[in-house]
Amino acid sequence: MINPRKAQPVLRATLYSLPLVYLLAAAETAVAQESNTWMSVGLAVEHTDNIDRIEAGGRDETTISGLSEFQITASGRRYDLLLDGVLNYSTFQNDTSDDEFRGNAFSELVLNVAGEGVQWITQDNFGQVRRVVTAPDTPDNRENINVFRTGPRLATRLGQRSALSLQAFYQRSQYEDSLQDSDSLAGVLVLGRTISPRTDLSLNLSARQVEFDESELFNDYDINEAYFGWTTAGARTRLEFEAGYTEVSEDTNDENGSLFRLQLARDVSSRSRLTFDARTELTTSEDAFRFTQQLGRPELTTQAQGADAEPFRLNFFGLAWQTTGDRLALNAEVSFDSREFIETTTEDRERALARVGATRTLSGNFALGVFAEYSDESFDNEAEDFDEFVVGLRMDFRPIRRMQVAAVVSRVDRSTDVQNLSFEETLARLTITYDVFGDRSLADRRRLGR
Repeated sequence: MINPRKAQPVLRATLYSLPLVYLLAAAETAVAQESNTWMSVGLAVEHTDNIDRIEAGGRDETTISGLSEFQITASGRRYDLLLDGVLNYSTFQNDTSDDEFRGNAFSELVLNVAGEGVQWITQDNFGQVRRVVTAPDTPDNRENINVFRTGPRLATRLGQRSALSLQAFYQRSQYEDSLQDSDSLAGVLVLGRTISPRTDLSLNLSARQVEFDESELFNDYDINEAYFGWTTAGARTRLEFEAGYTEVSEDTNDENGSLFRLQLARDVSSRSRLTFDARTELTTSEDAFRFTQQLGRPELTTQAQGADAEPFRLNFFGLAWQTTGDRLALNAEVSFDSREFIETTTEDRERALARVGATRTLSGNFALGVFAEYSDESFDNEAEDFDEFVVGLRMDFRPIRRMQVAAVVSRVDRSTDVQNLSFEETLARLTITYDVFGDRSLADRRRLGR
C-alpha cells in the first residue's frame, strides 16, 4: 500500500508539471515525421557510498529509477511546439529518503489564432532548486519548481520596415515545499524596425506585478523595464544585444538600475561553435531559473539557487565552446554568477563554474568519455564558502538501433569550513533507454547524474 505521507510530495510535483505532461501527450502523434524529434523511456540503477554527503557517517544507497528523455519539435499552419527535457522517478532501496519525482524540462506552444498577427503563447519550465543554498545537493535538500506562463501576443505591421507587438501573460510560480508561490501579470510593448535583411532594432517596454500567496510573509512588488534591442545574424554569427533601465518597486523599498543583456553565437568552423552570454539586471528567482535552464540542454541536475522571494541584481558571464570531429567531441565552458539582493544583503552570493568533457567514438555503436567540473560558491558569511570538484568516466553503447546503454562512474570532492559538510562520494549509474519514436544518435545524450 502507498504511504500517503510519502506520496504527497510526489503528487504535488506531478501537479506542478501537468502543463508539460499535457503538451507531451498531445505532441506524441504529431511529431514522428520531424528529423530532430525523439522520445525515449528507460530504467536506471545508481549506487552511492555517501547519500547524505557528509564528512563522516554517510550511508550507502541504491536507487532504481524510471525515466523519460525527449526532444520534440513540431509545426503546422496554426502551431509551433517545442518540448525538451528529462523526467525521472526514483525509489530508494535502503529507505534513506522518500520516493522522488524530479526532472528538468522546458515546453513552448505557440498557437496562431489568426495567422501570425494574433498568437497565444504557453510556456512551462520544470526543474529543481536547493532548499538550503549553502548545503550540498541531496534528496532532502532539493525541491521541485514549476514556472507556467500563458497569454496572447498581438502584432501588426507599420509600413514596410516597422512592426508593433503587444504581449500580455499570466505566470504561476510554484515550489514543492517553500512558501514563495506567486502569481504575476505582465504586459510587454515592442516597437521593431528592420534596418537591413539581417539586422533588427527594437524599443521594448514592460510592466509586471508579482503577488505572493503568503502576502503576510513576503512583500509584493512591481518590475518595470525600458530598453533598446539590437539583433543581427550573419552567415556564421548571431548577436543579440539589449540595454536599458529596470525599476523594482515594493512597499518598503524602491530600486532601479541598468539593464544589459548580450548573447553571441559564432560558428568558428563547420564543426566548432562558440557561445557567449553576459547580463546584469534586476530580476526574480523564477526568471533566473528559466534563464539558467535554457543556457544548455536539460540535464538531471539541481540548480545552485534557492526559493528567493526578494528581487536581486543578477550578474552573469558565460563562455562555452564545443567541437565535433569524425570520432572525437570536445566541450568546455566557464561561467560566473553573482546575486545582490535589494534588502537582505546577507543572502548575497557568487558562483564560479568550469566544466570540460571529451568523448571518443570508437565505433558507430560504442563511445567513451571523460568529464570534469569545478565549482566555487561564496556567500556573505565567508565561513559557509565551499568548492566542489567532480571527475568522471562515461561509456555509451547501442546494442540495437533503438536501445542505448550508458554507464557513468564519478567522484565528488567538496571542501568547506562548515562542520561535517566536507565530503567525498563515489557514484556509479547504469541507464538503459529505448527510443519510442525518432532516431536519436549515439552522441545525442545527457549526463544523467544526481
